[in-house]
Amino acid sequence: MLFSRCAALTNFALAVDFRDVDKSPSTASLSRLGDVVTTHCSRADFVTSVINYPATIAAFLSDICPKLKRVTSHMDDSGEWEEVNRLLPLFFAVRSQHLDSSGGR
Repeated sequence: MLFSRCAALTNFALAVDFRDVDKSPSTASLSRLGDVVTTHCSRADFVTSVINYPATIAAFLSDICPKLKRVTSHMDDSGEWEEVNRLLPLFFAVRSQHLDSSGGR
Protein backbone atom coordinates (compact mmCIF):
# COMPACT_ATOMS: atom_id res chain seq x y z
CA MET A 1 0.00 0.00 0.00
CA LEU A 2 2.82 2.43 0.84
CA PHE A 3 4.46 2.12 -2.59
CA SER A 4 1.18 2.31 -4.48
CA ARG A 5 0.26 5.57 -2.70
CA CYS A 6 3.77 7.07 -2.78
CA ALA A 7 5.17 5.99 -6.14
CA ALA A 8 8.08 8.47 -6.10
CA LEU A 9 9.29 7.47 -2.62
CA THR A 10 13.11 7.31 -2.60
CA ASN A 11 13.76 6.26 1.01
CA PHE A 12 11.82 5.36 4.12
CA ALA A 13 12.12 4.17 7.72
CA LEU A 14 9.63 1.60 8.93
CA ALA A 15 9.39 -1.25 11.42
CA VAL A 16 8.25 -4.34 9.53
CA ASP A 17 7.16 -7.76 10.74
CA PHE A 18 8.90 -9.96 8.17
CA ARG A 19 7.70 -13.30 9.64
CA ASP A 20 5.57 -14.11 6.57
CA VAL A 21 8.57 -13.89 4.22
CA ASP A 22 11.50 -14.54 6.59
CA LYS A 23 11.75 -18.27 5.85
CA SER A 24 14.55 -20.62 4.90
CA PRO A 25 15.29 -20.24 1.16
CA SER A 26 14.42 -23.92 0.72
CA THR A 27 10.87 -23.36 2.03
CA ALA A 28 10.22 -19.71 1.16
CA SER A 29 7.69 -18.71 -1.45
CA LEU A 30 9.21 -15.80 -3.29
CA SER A 31 6.14 -14.98 -5.32
CA ARG A 32 5.34 -11.28 -5.24
CA LEU A 33 2.60 -10.12 -2.89
CA GLY A 34 0.53 -8.30 -5.50
CA ASP A 35 1.81 -5.85 -8.10
CA VAL A 36 3.46 -3.48 -5.65
CA VAL A 37 6.84 -2.38 -6.98
CA THR A 38 8.70 0.90 -6.64
CA THR A 39 11.51 1.78 -9.00
CA HIS A 40 12.50 4.93 -7.12
CA CYS A 41 13.41 3.68 -3.65
CA SER A 42 17.15 3.25 -3.08
CA ARG A 43 17.41 3.33 0.76
CA ALA A 44 15.37 1.80 3.54
CA ASP A 45 15.72 1.75 7.31
CA PHE A 46 13.89 -1.15 8.91
CA VAL A 47 14.32 0.39 12.38
CA THR A 48 13.68 -2.49 14.82
CA SER A 49 12.88 -5.25 12.32
CA VAL A 50 14.52 -8.59 13.16
CA ILE A 51 15.27 -11.16 10.45
CA ASN A 52 16.74 -14.66 10.37
CA TYR A 53 17.22 -15.39 6.64
CA PRO A 54 19.04 -12.51 4.93
CA ALA A 55 19.04 -14.16 1.48
CA THR A 56 15.26 -14.53 1.50
CA ILE A 57 14.77 -10.96 2.73
CA ALA A 58 17.22 -9.60 0.12
CA ALA A 59 15.37 -11.47 -2.65
CA PHE A 60 12.00 -10.19 -1.41
CA LEU A 61 13.18 -6.57 -1.09
CA SER A 62 14.97 -6.68 -4.43
CA ASP A 63 11.75 -7.86 -6.04
CA ILE A 64 9.58 -5.01 -4.72
CA CYS A 65 12.36 -2.36 -4.71
CA PRO A 66 14.62 -3.31 -7.63
CA LYS A 67 16.84 -0.23 -7.22
CA LEU A 68 17.31 -0.65 -3.47
CA LYS A 69 21.00 -0.11 -2.69
CA ARG A 70 21.21 0.11 1.09
CA VAL A 71 19.21 -1.05 4.08
CA THR A 72 19.79 -0.34 7.75
CA SER A 73 18.28 -1.54 10.98
CA HIS A 74 18.84 -0.68 14.61
CA MET A 75 18.51 -4.39 15.45
CA ASP A 76 21.51 -5.76 13.53
CA ASP A 77 23.51 -7.28 16.36
CA SER A 78 24.11 -10.50 14.45
CA GLY A 79 24.85 -8.93 11.05
CA GLU A 80 21.82 -10.20 9.11
CA TRP A 81 21.03 -6.76 7.67
CA GLU A 82 24.65 -6.30 6.59
CA GLU A 83 24.31 -9.61 4.75
CA VAL A 84 21.18 -8.23 3.04
CA ASN A 85 23.30 -5.23 1.95
CA ARG A 86 25.94 -7.57 0.56
CA LEU A 87 23.33 -9.54 -1.41
CA LEU A 88 21.26 -6.67 -2.86
CA PRO A 89 23.79 -5.80 -5.61
CA LEU A 90 23.90 -9.46 -6.65
CA PHE A 91 20.12 -9.61 -7.05
CA PHE A 92 20.24 -6.31 -8.97
CA ALA A 93 22.91 -7.70 -11.33
CA VAL A 94 20.94 -10.90 -11.97
CA ARG A 95 17.75 -8.92 -12.64
CA SER A 96 19.62 -6.58 -15.02
CA GLN A 97 21.13 -9.52 -16.93
CA HIS A 98 17.71 -11.12 -17.22
CA LEU A 99 16.16 -7.90 -18.54
CA ASP A 100 19.01 -7.44 -21.02
CA SER A 101 18.72 -10.99 -22.32
CA SER A 102 14.92 -10.79 -22.62
CA GLY A 103 14.88 -7.44 -24.37
CA GLY A 104 13.64 -5.53 -21.29
CA ARG A 105 10.53 -7.63 -20.75
